[in-house]
Amino acid sequence: MTCAYILPRRVLDLLEPLLTGLRNAGACMVLARFLARVQAAPSTLGRAFPVDRRALAAHPDLDLTEEQVRSATAALERVGFLARVETVGSPYRATAAGVRRKPVLRKIGAAFQALFRLIHITAQKRRPRENPVPPKTPQAIAVPMGGEVSGLEAALARLAGAVLARGPRVPGEA
Repeated sequence: MTCAYILPRRVLDLLEPLLTGLRNAGACMVLARFLARVQAAPSTLGRAFPVDRRALAAHPDLDLTEEQVRSATAALERVGFLARVETVGSPYRATAAGVRRKPVLRKIGAAFQALFRLIHITAQKRRPRENPVPPKTPQAIAVPMGGEVSGLEAALARLAGAVLARGPRVPGEA
């Protein structure tokens, strides 16, 4: 297995007791680690995704068969790591090859989603900012009336000057 991703300690502490006693606990951990690596990132957490047992069985990072992927997916659903997403409409769709079943979509379970979100927030707070952007301060500029004013006041003064220089508008003139 070449997957270098490891599940966060808090997720392991919650998941391991739920999987103890299962015959396929090893396959469940491998699949959970792989799915978390791909689907628990801040940008993808909470999105629905299909778990394609054929594609996952052929994946080089996983040493699982189709049956192991199927049983691990079912077990991860039972313990709450994965949750089925209910779809609307018919579970079948017409294709050129005939009527096919739509893929079953899943997402990371609610308890684990909350835990991953907490982990992401904690990690973001701990991560030092490399190039912090200094806060913008209003720049004072000199105006013809004397003294200095903020950028907003200067813009308003320029607008008032332009309106006064244009003169009154007569309706119907271009």
